[in-house]
Amino acid sequence: MNKTTFEEYKSAIKAQYEAKKIEGIYGSGNLSNLTPAKLRDLFLRISGMDLTKTDESTFRFFFSAKEDEKLGRAIDNFGTGKLKSVISFLKGEKNTEHSTRIELAAIIIDFNPRPFSRYKQNAGKDGIIKSLVSVPFEERQ
Repeated sequence: MNKTTFEEYKSAIKAQYEAKKIEGIYGSGNLSNLTPAKLRDLFLRISGMDLTKTDESTFRFFFSAKEDEKLGRAIDNFGTGKLKSVISFLKGEKNTEHSTRIELAAIIIDFNPRPFSRYKQNAGKDGIIKSLVSVPFEERQ
């Protein structure tokens, strides 16, 4: 029986965020000083890429995009203040159990495997998953 928890998934996402913040994914410094407006712009950029059906569903749900509405339009019209909770999670300022926020954070940093259901299925098969969770970030450098 697989005992991988949602808390482990969240910890792995946060650990990868810290690593990607240093690497400068999506261009230098985009993740190091996130603001709601920068996050919205990042979501707009990501939405223009080839999203998986699961990622697109996550975006549509969070940004309240109607089925016939262009995703970019929904993101552009979304209040940036509502993105603060995603930033707070990534920075470790607030813990959340809101799965859509967690999945958005995973998409931002291109965390794989995602969503949690895939992560849970693959835990133990890929040693890096367990090692990211169990080894403090400082020790991985």
